[in-house]
Amino acid sequence: MSFPPSKEFQAIPWEKGMRLGPGRRFPDTFLDRLGEIKVKTGSGTVEDPLVLWPLPGPWTSRGHRQSVIMDIVKQTTSDCGLSHAWIASDIHPTCTTGWKDGKRQIDKDDYHVTVRMGSNSRTCNIHGHIYLICEGNDMRRNIVRAMKTSERGIVGGTSPQLLVWGPYDPSWPRAKTPLPEPPYKVKKDSILEFQNKARAEAAAAANASNRKR
Repeated sequence: MSFPPSKEFQAIPWEKGMRLGPGRRFPDTFLDRLGEIKVKTGSGTVEDPLVLWPLPGPWTSRGHRQSVIMDIVKQTTSDCGLSHAWIASDIHPTCTTGWKDGKRQIDKDDYHVTVRMGSNSRTCNIHGHIYLICEGNDMRRNIVRAMKTSERGIVGGTSPQLLVWGPYDPSWPRAKTPLPEPPYKVKKDSILEFQNKARAEAAAAANASNRKR
């Protein structure tokens, strides 16, 4: 979902109930963002995970919106049995579906934040997306809560949708639900279908307005 295929970043889906592998340290590109953390909450236990928001990053939620995102990430991290989390990207509507000739392939997705979660301050065990519900299904407005799997607009999608970080023994249990297959298929009458239609209508209106000028 986030990195080119390699021995370090295998696309192994992870869901609650699976084992947590040993994890691995972050790549230098992410470590560079951890030098100065100004936004954080929590004490660093499974009951009260430490959530850190490295800056700069794509988009920057602030105030109440930022607080709600961090609370949702904290609860998800605790539910996964981990004590630390890092928010890699603020809420956004696209995701990586694969790589071709070294280039990232992008598709529309439900609104989500990209996270890393780990067992201590130096180890990441799982990473992926935590999906969110916003007022009016508009990510510019207030965030209400975490999205349920039943609300995902992508066929085969889960919420959260997480991957193993680092090595994972082939004999260990695997997730019951595989990752969605690209190109993604949007569910009929889903929130994502509504959002895609709204974006298309807005783009068409903008083009029509430009043509009249």
